[in-house]
Amino acid sequence: MSCDTSFTVTFLDTVSNIATWTWDFGDPASGAANTSNLQNPTHEFMNFNLYTIKLVVVDIYGCTDSLTRPQYIQVIQPFVNFTQTDSGCVGETFTFDATVVSPANPNIQSYVWNFGDGTGNITGSDIMTHQFTSIGIFDVSLTITTTDGCTATTTKIGFIRVGTQPNANFSAAPTSICFDQNVQFTDLTPPVVTGWLWFFGDGQSSTAQNPNHQYKYDTSGVADPFNVTLIAFYNGCPDTLIQNDMITVLAPIPDFEIAYDCANPYTITFTNQSGGATSYNWDFGDGSANVSTTDPVHTYANTGTFNVTLTATSTVTGCVIDSVLPVNITVPTAVVTVNDTTACNAGTIQFSSAGSLDVSSLMWTFGEGIAGVRDTSIASDTLHLYTRPGYYTATLTVTDIHGCTAVQTELIHILGPTAGFTASPTGGCAPINVTFTDTSLTEGGAINQWVWNYGGGVADTTSSVGVVSHPYTNPGLYTIRLIVTDVNGCTDTLVTPNYINPSRPTAAISNDTLGCRDIGEIFNATAGSAASPVTYTWDFGDSSAPVTVVGSSTTSHSYSSNGLYPVYLVLEDANGCRDSIIKNIYIYTTPASFTVTSIDSCVSAANGLKKAVVISQFHSDSNTYVTNYNWDLTVFNEPNWPSADFTYNYDVPPGSYDATLIVTNSLGCSDTATVVGAVVVAGPTGSFSFAPTTGCAPLTVNFTGVASGSTTYAWDFNDGNVIDGSTQLSLSHTYYAADVYTPQFYLGFQLTNSFCYIPTPTAGTITVTSLITADIDSTLMCITDGGESTLNVSVSDPSFGPYTYTWNPAAFVSPVVGNNTMFTINTSGQSQYYTVAVGYGSQGCAAFDSVRIDYCPCLDILDSIPNVFTPNGDNVNDFYEMKALCYFEQFRIVIFNRWGKLMYESNNPYFKWDGRTDGGTECSEGVYYWIMDTKSGQKHGYLELIRK
Repeated sequence: MSCDTSFTVTFLDTVSNIATWTWDFGDPASGAANTSNLQNPTHEFMNFNLYTIKLVVVDIYGCTDSLTRPQYIQVIQPFVNFTQTDSGCVGETFTFDATVVSPANPNIQSYVWNFGDGTGNITGSDIMTHQFTSIGIFDVSLTITTTDGCTATTTKIGFIRVGTQPNANFSAAPTSICFDQNVQFTDLTPPVVTGWLWFFGDGQSSTAQNPNHQYKYDTSGVADPFNVTLIAFYNGCPDTLIQNDMITVLAPIPDFEIAYDCANPYTITFTNQSGGATSYNWDFGDGSANVSTTDPVHTYANTGTFNVTLTATSTVTGCVIDSVLPVNITVPTAVVTVNDTTACNAGTIQFSSAGSLDVSSLMWTFGEGIAGVRDTSIASDTLHLYTRPGYYTATLTVTDIHGCTAVQTELIHILGPTAGFTASPTGGCAPINVTFTDTSLTEGGAINQWVWNYGGGVADTTSSVGVVSHPYTNPGLYTIRLIVTDVNGCTDTLVTPNYINPSRPTAAISNDTLGCRDIGEIFNATAGSAASPVTYTWDFGDSSAPVTVVGSSTTSHSYSSNGLYPVYLVLEDANGCRDSIIKNIYIYTTPASFTVTSIDSCVSAANGLKKAVVISQFHSDSNTYVTNYNWDLTVFNEPNWPSADFTYNYDVPPGSYDATLIVTNSLGCSDTATVVGAVVVAGPTGSFSFAPTTGCAPLTVNFTGVASGSTTYAWDFNDGNVIDGSTQLSLSHTYYAADVYTPQFYLGFQLTNSFCYIPTPTAGTITVTSLITADIDSTLMCITDGGESTLNVSVSDPSFGPYTYTWNPAAFVSPVVGNNTMFTINTSGQSQYYTVAVGYGSQGCAAFDSVRIDYCPCLDILDSIPNVFTPNGDNVNDFYEMKALCYFEQFRIVIFNRWGKLMYESNNPYFKWDGRTDGGTECSEGVYYWIMDTKSGQKHGYLELIRK
């Protein structure tokens, strides 16, 4: 990490047995120098940035691995800032509070200030005080230098404004006004003045020099003089003048409410809500005579909009004020117009509300009331489709602006028949003759024409009567359609799918003519053109009773003996139509049996030992139609042997071993034969054990053998090391490579012509774990007050865990939920190293890495404190907030209105004021005063709330 450029870094490879290295320094601006193939390269970083380093290595065996460390090299320039109230008076002492963020080196050697007033450079600390003794606007700069020589400078132009206190003075005319009247304010402050802030006493304010203000203050006629305040500034040095009880607002204040009555729409009731008046005069806006009643009732002759004027007079104050409100006289009227009142089903009727009066909204109801059918509309002109014959009442309801309604209805008649028919019979053994009878319903006129379609590709038939017949000679499913027309020319259609079903069943057995003994053979039948459900009666040609199945064309049957069997099927469909068939089935399963012949022998094994084996020859005795032999010899299985003979060498511990043969013939039939103790392996017996079974490489394992009938032994450790001719039953062996090993203990004995070894039963495996490396993907981190950060722990391990993570200190580290390698870090207020131990395996193996976590005190950075916000709900500047505040337990902000009333309070440095009191009431527009206790001290200032 560095705080300046250029920054030269040397990288060191820490892995052995590497043949090639490929480095990527994450610095494309450096061109060809961004990569290197050296083992330990050097790279010069010329720009401020965070650089990700990647290394790809290939070892001497050709294996490849890579490591990426995000933002591993950090070249970061220090950041400098300072805060201070930006204005004051000559002779006032200003306190400057500096904030320096220098991740590469947080140790600051010097602070050099220049306050721009001719006092020159001043070497001091991060907190400085300075007194400005002359009027002016001054630039302030700060230069810091770290202990390793990095520098950074911040200059703020026109940062401090210093002036002398003006003598605030002003006048107003007039000072006694009627409600809603303007007052002209005139600034009389002698120069020099650079700013003005007015408070008019009614919650409103202004920054103009000579503002004009209109008072709209409802006191119901009670005079309440307003205090007016002017704060005059010279370069931020203020003087305040308050003139108490300066502006008096006089009564009356006119106001009234209007009440409408739907039962008497022309008559209006007025309720006077004025205050401070001695008399009233009403002008109803329709040319009628004025009245002086306090709460009059007036009846209008016509509909329309009339401007009503209430003139309120006070003989006490001499003020005469008008208030004007509009009165809207409406009488809703519903008018229904249709293109026709009758139509054939399905019929579309066009509705119009043209001619309706004083309509604010309307609703059509068409009178069908059918579930799932839209029966309403709010359109002025609309169409509605009636889907059933009958009479329907359509209703139009109109509503005016006062919620008053009017209703008009129209009777609609939908004409036409509803098609229907029956048939007899609907099924039978083909051929059949079917009689069709019309059952249609009528609405508004009799049926005079029937058009029939009998299905099966037959053309339409037109009839003048409602009863017809039709012959069906072929089996099948026939869809019937009837179209009826009445005397009004209205039609309807009914289609009944698959209504007529003459049948002619044809029996057939579709399964193979070959089958297996003692296995349920599946029999499948087809019924041809049969009517469902079909009854199937099966006789399987053996001594079993016939089986009857209803509705299913599939059944099963098991034959106990090989042979040729005639299968007889009789079927009958739902119409009583029958058919039958006979089919021969050949059943044959080859019986399984075998013999075995064994001899003892010694053979050379891959590990160099002479091993005792029993050579066994197996022969199948029954082989008719056989295509596959499956030999299961207990210690070995050969599932797909092609011939009747099989040889196997028993290289196994002494004992008795069963053998099983499964033969499968060309029909797919199988049979099984088992010989218990078919092969006997003689020789000494024994066993062995070892400990430990797992551990870190190199791992030394202790072996212990037990033998009976043998004094000479062999040990195969499964790592290429074999001991032949040993007399030791206890010994040790060290494993150096990570792997899983299966050791073997052998017992020696003498055959007729040779000395051989015979294995004892295996005792399990030995797991040797390789060394791993743990790496925290950061070397330095800075965490501020109340803050936290995350770290990733990378592990290089060919066995891939699982791992345990132990941190020291552990109190400030917690795992990230859902990510086993990520951890959340915070500090206790001091800088220190954090160490992680990554444990793995069952033997306490572990890898370690550490990271320095620096505690970086948070400093409030308040370069620009907001002084205006607009909480009007437009999602722009709706909250008053300061986003550069540090976490501080004693934080507090309070906001007062101009009368000193507390409007808002919060102890959260991330506060957001929405312009409401703590009780939820909207605060009025104007200027407010705030005081705030922060980590860097108490601050105060003004803000303006604007709602426009």
